[in-house]
Amino acid sequence: MIVMFRKNRRGTKLKAVINKTISSTIKKINKEKGLNLSFEPQMYVDLANERKKIDYVILQNGKQKIAIEVNFYSTSGSKPSEVLGRAYPEVQENLKKKGLGFIVITDGIGWESMKPVISTAYEKLDYLINIKQAKSGELEKAILELLKGL
Repeated sequence: MIVMFRKNRRGTKLKAVINKTISSTIKKINKEKGLNLSFEPQMYVDLANERKKIDYVILQNGKQKIAIEVNFYSTSGSKPSEVLGRAYPEVQENLKKKGLGFIVITDGIGWESMKPVISTAYEKLDYLINIKQAKSGELEKAILELLKGL
C-alpha cells in the first residue's frame, strides 16, 4: 500500500484534505439520502487470502461497504505504475469478491509524465479520481453508485 502522507509534511496536508473531503461527502449523503454512513481511516479488510489495511473504509450501519485507497506522487517511476497498473486492479477484484466497492484517489505532479499509466488504470479500475474531482462531487457520485450496486 502506498500512502505518502504517513511520512512527510506534504502528506500531513494531504491527509487533512482527504479527511475533510470524505467527511463532508459522507455528511452530505447522510443528510440528503438518509443513509447511516460513516468512515474509518486505516482499517483492516479481510480478503480471500490476506488481511489488507485500507486507507479509508466507508461503513453503512457499521458494516464495511467501500474501500478507498489514496496516494500522491511527486515523482514518476515504476512504483506508481505497479500500484495503479497491477496492484489496485487486483485489490479491486478481491474486494468485489467480498461484496465491497473500491475507489482510488490519486494525485500529484508525478502523474504528469505517466499519462499512459493513468489511461491503463482508467480502463482497469471502476473509480479512479483525483483530489479536485473528489471535492467537486465525483466522490459522492462514486459512493452512491457503489452503494446502489452492492
